[in-house]
Amino acid sequence: MSPSTSPVSQAHDFDICRRQIRALLVEDNPADAFLLREAVRESDGALCLEQAETLSEALQKLSETAYDVILLDLSLPDAGGLETVRQTHARTDAPIVVLTGLDDEALALHAISEGAQDYLVKGQVTGPVLRRAIRYATERKRTIEALERSETYFRSLIENALDLITVIDADGTIQYASPSHERVLGYPPTALQRCCLYEVIHPDDVARVRSAVTQAHLNEKSSLFEFRVRCAGGEYRILEAIGRRFDLSGTQPGIVLNLRDVTERHQAEEELRRVNETLRTLIETSPLAICTLDAQSNVASWNAGAERIFGFSSHQVLGRPFSVIRSEDETEFRRRLRQALSGAPISELEAKANRSDGIQVDLSIWIAPLRDSRRKVTGALLMAADDTQRKNLEAQFQQAQKMEAVGRLAGGVAHDFNNLLTVISGYCQLIYDELPPDSSQAEALRHVLKASDRAAMLTQQLLAFSRRQVVQPKVVNLCDLIQDMRPLIQQAAGDGVELRLLSGPNLGNVLADPGQISQVILNLVVNAHDAMPHGGKLTIELRNVDFDSAATASFDGLEPGTYVLMAVCDTGVGITPETMRRLFEPFFTTKEKGHGLGLSTSYGIVKQSGGHILVYSEPGQGSTFKVFLPRVQGTPERLSAQQAEEPDWGGRETILLVEDEDDVRTVTADMLRRRGYTVLMAATGLEALQMYQTRAPIHLLITDVAMPDMRGLELARRLRRHQPDLKVLFISGYASWAVAAKEGLNDDVPFLQKPFTARQLAAKVRDVLTPKTLATELETRAQR
Repeated sequence: MSPSTSPVSQAHDFDICRRQIRALLVEDNPADAFLLREAVRESDGALCLEQAETLSEALQKLSETAYDVILLDLSLPDAGGLETVRQTHARTDAPIVVLTGLDDEALALHAISEGAQDYLVKGQVTGPVLRRAIRYATERKRTIEALERSETYFRSLIENALDLITVIDADGTIQYASPSHERVLGYPPTALQRCCLYEVIHPDDVARVRSAVTQAHLNEKSSLFEFRVRCAGGEYRILEAIGRRFDLSGTQPGIVLNLRDVTERHQAEEELRRVNETLRTLIETSPLAICTLDAQSNVASWNAGAERIFGFSSHQVLGRPFSVIRSEDETEFRRRLRQALSGAPISELEAKANRSDGIQVDLSIWIAPLRDSRRKVTGALLMAADDTQRKNLEAQFQQAQKMEAVGRLAGGVAHDFNNLLTVISGYCQLIYDELPPDSSQAEALRHVLKASDRAAMLTQQLLAFSRRQVVQPKVVNLCDLIQDMRPLIQQAAGDGVELRLLSGPNLGNVLADPGQISQVILNLVVNAHDAMPHGGKLTIELRNVDFDSAATASFDGLEPGTYVLMAVCDTGVGITPETMRRLFEPFFTTKEKGHGLGLSTSYGIVKQSGGHILVYSEPGQGSTFKVFLPRVQGTPERLSAQQAEEPDWGGRETILLVEDEDDVRTVTADMLRRRGYTVLMAATGLEALQMYQTRAPIHLLITDVAMPDMRGLELARRLRRHQPDLKVLFISGYASWAVAAKEGLNDDVPFLQKPFTARQLAAKVRDVLTPKTLATELETRAQR
């Protein structure tokens, strides 16, 4: 009968399977003992575990009771290191399994050379692992005993072992290979005998294995090493080997190798390493601030995103309390942190924090508990996103919505007001023209007309603010415009203000309404004057600037391109942050007699001209208003004073006047009739069409842009189907002109803004009816 099937071997295997294994745990750490007891509980009652917390207590138990296996911690209150193994091994023949930490594996290997059979890493012990380790330790112990007692018993144990047992001579020739080689590597044991071990080892590992074998020969101690072996199928598996010298035949030394297949363990470790590396990369490259806090709320880790958002490097915060949250949000933050440290699920809050440079940032914060392998809370994970830009964009959007709403209101008010002013100024002018210039009634009407002009200017400001004013853009050189306005600018700035104009080389031109840009300049100068009650310096700087997409990212509404910058800088009292937030709001003013439309009007004009306006100011440090207007090609147009005069002409042509406001229609008709025109009046587009059928042809159609039943543009199109050469003049008081422009009107279409005087109306009518004659007359007047 072969040793593997001897009655003694069969009875021994039956005994191990049937009876309960009795183990002594020598461990003083309650947590580690608890984990091992949990592993025992998973062993289905196959293991009975007793515990000793000191070496002396363990030795006493060993003297009183026989144990199948000893689970021995190398760090005990009354002994430590290899001495614990030596004393335990001297007291019992039971196999010893050393318990060690991840960083003590070298010590565990030394313990094996002192008589221990195996080692287990704390924290990685499960029921199956424990059963397997105890079985391996028991089998190894009995294998060694069998080698010492008899070769027959040796073979019985080796051939039934799960590990691979290989015996080689000094040259590496395999003298014996256990049956498990076929299960693990695919080689029948007989196929490996008399072969050289180094022939099946990976070439890169041969030198290391030779060195380990040589060391085992010289030291006569167990040597632990790993290497890769080529399987019968050609693939490689990783084996962990323990080699020890022994005599093969009395005088010939050899090495017995106890081999364990650790390929899956290496793959699991590599996968864990890869996952950890991926997680580390994600954390370090994340735009979020990610940090961990210990149970005392001290910073334990700090990623690159946290450095970027908070401005503190890791060495400045590690081990210190997390203390960047602003005081007003600190209470709520600490409450959420305490909840996380007590095991509450993830929570979210918004808070403000202070960067290292003092800048305040808006944060969205998520806090979650951190747990160890036993599900005990050990700290908190904190993630934070910088929401400052999003908050600013939301505030800008809300401000834009508010400005748009007020703009629509302002446009509607300006429309109705302009109609009223047209009637008031029109009738006053008609009456004034019939009175002697030196009469008291004429003087009173002059005051009314002057007030009407101021009211008309106010409506122009409302329309400019709402970006619904009808503009007449021209190519303008800002330097020339400011030079022409210099006396007016100096007067607006005041005597105590030193005025400087700086212009960069090759200053470009802009496309804008000269009157509107002049209004912006005066508004900014007046604002600077009010900020310098005791005098100071006022600088107007002009230069070309170019913006790419990166430079314009923080400017709401400013597109990349080429611009002309006009910067108006004063040395005044500056602007407070509270005032800065409301600076361009309509009707907001800090002046006792201000109407609050100056800056809001300037804002609307600049936006309507396709530009952008920025303000830089601090209390006591003065203010700088920067206006960016798109740069264009072309030659600037400059009008002489004579060209600005209004001709006072009349005519005999027939005019069809279409206006839905009765008073405006009546006064406009009176203005035209007094200059000799025949005027037909209609209140709606349909009425105008009917009137044309009976009175055609007509010389000129004057129509409001927006009417209840039909737009003026549609009316003009219908009439031109019958009379293609019909001249048209559009009039309007508000935003309907902008709507009509989208439907086909452009800058070349004749237009007259309400309110208008009789002289302005007469000049515009003659310009439309006889443009060449008017141009010739203007040229003649200019030559005079």
